[in-house]
Order: sequence, then structure tokens, then C-alpha cells
Amino acid sequence: MQEQPPDHHPCSRREIVDRWFRKYAKSVAMFLHGLRRELSPDAVGDLVQRTFVRALKTTSQLPTDEAAILQYLKVTARREAIQEHRRVSRESEVLADYARQLRPAVGAELSRAREEFIAVVEEKIAKLGSTDREILEEVKHVQPEKRNKELSDRLGMSVEAIEGRVGRAKENLKTQLKNSDIKNI
Repeated sequence: MQEQPPDHHPCSRREIVDRWFRKYAKSVAMFLHGLRRELSPDAVGDLVQRTFVRALKTTSQLPTDEAAILQYLKVTARREAIQEHRRVSRESEVLADYARQLRPAVGAELSRAREEFIAVVEEKIAKLGSTDREILEEVKHVQPEKRNKELSDRLGMSVEAIEGRVGRAKENLKTQLKNSDIKNI
């Protein structure tokens, strides 16, 4: 069946494009998926819709034979896919540029926050009793995976005694920190 242009056919342009949509939407979607396999089904659906909206809004004569209609829709779909790719690329570039601009500020803020946190923790450690303070100072100088054994050897105490002292010191430090401005520790 050949479609007639609006001036030679009793159907409106919208009715013609609606018929095309019912007949060719699946073919256009498969064509777009073949062009860019990484597109989600939603993105393909959006591009198909834009293709037919463009066909509806175009000022040129609509093709009348089957092969020309499908070729016209594929060319239009390809243009829509290219425009979408360019738009997404521009947005990605803008976001990447924004992230590059933020990185120094965020890094400086994180460094400042880390320094403040360390200062508060050290202040709270200084307020602990001497036993807790000493064991936490020792903990700072050993590797975490070897902590209890190394401290046991260094201080001449059993591993169980070290575990108990470290546990009590950490609990006392947590209590001190809960009373400060630092949360979620």
C-alpha cells in the first residue's frame, strides 16, 4: 500500500505517520538496536518516538512507497541517535569538568575533616586513664593483623590480657567520643 502525501490524500499527515508508527515502529527499533547495542530498551523506545515525531513535524514531502518510507524512517532514526549521542557526550563532558573543578575543593575539605577528626580523637585519648592511653599508644605502632600477638610479646602479657585491655580502652574512647561532636563512630 502506498501512502499519499497530505495534499494528494484525504488523510492528514498525522494519520499517515500514525499508520507508519503501527507498521514500522518495530523495524525502526530493531534498526536502532543494531546501530547501538548498548542502548537500553527505554532509550530505543524514546528514539523511536522521536523519529516519528520528527516525521510528523518535517516540512518536506513524505515518501509514498514502502522502501522509501522505511529508508526515510531509518535515516531519521539514525539522525536522532546521533543527536542523542552528542547530547549525552556533552552532558558527560560537562559533568566530568564539574567533577574536576570540585575535586580539589572536596579533597581539601576531606583533608581538613580528617585532621579535625584526628585532633579530636587524640584529645579524647589524652583524657583517658593512663592504662587505656598506654595501650592505645602501643596499638598505633603495630600492624592490625598481628596486633595482639605483637603487643603480648612487647608488653610481656598474655594475648587474652591484651585483648581485654584493648577492648576496654576502645570502649572508654568510644564513650569519650560520644560526648563530642563526632557521630557514627
